Amino acid sequence: MNTNLLRLKGAAAALILTATPALARQEILQGVTFNVDTVAHYYIGPGVTHTRLLWTRADGTSRSFSSYSIDIDRTAPGADKVRPKVEIGNDQVRNAERVSDIAARKTTDDAQYIAAMNGDFFITSAFSAQHEMGNQILGYPNMTCAIDGMLAAPDIIDIASRENALILGTDGQMWIDATDMRYRILNNDGSAMIGAYAVNYPRKADQLVLYNRFNGTSTRTDDTGRELVLRRVDGQPADRINKSTKYEVAEDWRQGGDTAIPDDGYVISAGPQYSHSKYNDWLNSLKKGDIIKVRINCDLPAFENLRPEILEICGGDVRILNNNVVTTEAIRWINTPSSLYSRTLVGYSQDRNHLVYCCVDASDGMGGSGISYFESADLMRALGCWDALDLDGGGSTAMWTPTH
Repeated sequence: MNTNLLRLKGAAAALILTATPALARQEILQGVTFNVDTVAHYYIGPGVTHTRLLWTRADGTSRSFSSYSIDIDRTAPGADKVRPKVEIGNDQVRNAERVSDIAARKTTDDAQYIAAMNGDFFITSAFSAQHEMGNQILGYPNMTCAIDGMLAAPDIIDIASRENALILGTDGQMWIDATDMRYRILNNDGSAMIGAYAVNYPRKADQLVLYNRFNGTSTRTDDTGRELVLRRVDGQPADRINKSTKYEVAEDWRQGGDTAIPDDGYVISAGPQYSHSKYNDWLNSLKKGDIIKVRINCDLPAFENLRPEILEICGGDVRILNNNVVTTEAIRWINTPSSLYSRTLVGYSQDRNHLVYCCVDASDGMGGSGISYFESADLMRALGCWDALDLDGGGSTAMWTPTH
């Protein structure tokens, strides 16, 4: 599963507890009025606050829940040192790790992780048993996942019922949308182009697939195909989705599979029945020392097929709040829309200056009930969001900060 984290560059963040009193207000969720009490509110980094709210029905009915939110104000002094990040368990698809363990493992002298919550749900045995790839996809993120501009997981596992993702650009911009992905291999001058089927996905006999370090140490393919190792050309900038990166062919084609994957490159894996009608000769002629390009494209259909330079993608479920309107219809609801569950949510303000992480706890020790998709949308709007995404929920819901 992938995870949303906040990383702070430079010195460790000072934790400043505020003397904020329990400020009570009222909010309406799907026609029901709730009293909202502030249980805790404090800074965890420049422009970053953590807030715990207790929601109880104003009519005295026995129903309550707690929400835990992280608000990142991009306009605050020092906020340029704070960066939302996506990470996956042990830096590999088909793996899992607690969010607190990821934060501890990834923290260095140069960058401290100061908050985290779970992201996209992952493929379980119940789903993989019905999928054509079976247990080969067990543990994968359900949807597109990108980390530091490099794709970790493709968009094709459950593409028939694919919904939305949180997309973070290189300039601090953010979007909630579906991800239309294309995987390209080009020659140096762009006159020859071959489309790969996917990145980091089990390869069939008639397919060509790209593998990078997020697949693990090797391609895990069988010995029926052939594979080609690529290393990033010296001086080339790091990968960015929707931007070409030059790679050098590290060695000639080798027959067989399970090739070791370089940390700074890809392996092209072609099945025994793969061929390209137009550029097959070019592909077959690639040899050690040749320079080629890899380009992963991602169009955002709800934004007129915008193709921004992208750093991070965290797949999710339903875009519950769309231009300030509660979503009532979706391709797929992972549970009954009106059911009450713990929730993991993310959203941003209309001006894109605030990014909000939120977890709703249905078992807070106070008779918590969880909330529905529709109530989640109203809650995120109450937290200042214009667009919001349901990431996951139920027992997977988790939020971590250094003091919680």
